[in-house]
Amino acid sequence: MALDPQAPDDRARWNRKWQSHAAGEVPDWLEPFDEVLPHSGRALDVACGAGRGSLLWARRGLEVTGVDVSDVGLQLARGRLAAEGHGLVTERRDLVRDVLPPGPWQAISVLRYRPAAELWPALRAGLAAGGVLVVEVLHVLQLERTERPRRCRLAEPGEVAAGLGDLEVVYLEEGWFDGRALARAIARRPAG
Repeated sequence: MALDPQAPDDRARWNRKWQSHAAGEVPDWLEPFDEVLPHSGRALDVACGAGRGSLLWARRGLEVTGVDVSDVGLQLARGRLAAEGHGLVTERRDLVRDVLPPGPWQAISVLRYRPAAELWPALRAGLAAGGVLVVEVLHVLQLERTERPRRCRLAEPGEVAAGLGDLEVVYLEEGWFDGRALARAIARRPAG
C-alpha cells in the first residue's frame, strides 16, 4: 500500500486526535436497512477509532473485533462497549502496513476512513456468504466548503462504488449529509 509521505507516524497523530475528540454516535442513516444488517455472527470494525461501528454491531448481537492504529481510540472503544455490557476484541493494526484479521465476517464496517485501493479486495474477501459491508467515507466534495481534511483522506467520485467490486449493492449515495460531503454504501456478498 502506498504510504502517505506527510503522515510518518499515524499512531501518534490518531492518539492525539482521540485524546481530544468526542466519540461519534452510531450511524443513524442505517436505520432503514435493519432487515439487511445481520443480528448474529462476527463483525469487523475497520479503523474503529472510539467504536462507532463496534457499538452498532454489538447492539445487534454480533461478536465484534475492532482494529485501529490508535491505542487511545481502541481503549475508548473498549470502555464505550463495556459501559453498555458488550465485549470487544481489539487489535492495533496499521491498515497501511498490516493485513486485516482473518474472516469470514458477517459484517464489516468502515466508517470515516478511506480504504486504500489495496484494502478493498481484502474487505470483499473477508465477508462471509451473505455478509454485509457498510462504508461511510468523507468525499472530495468537502473541499468545496473547507480545506480539511487533506485530499488524500477523501474519496473521489465513484471510488467507493469501484471498491465494492462484484458485491451486491444495497445502497450507494454520494453527496451532502448533515453538512458533510460523504460517500455511503451498503453491499453484501451473495449468499450462494
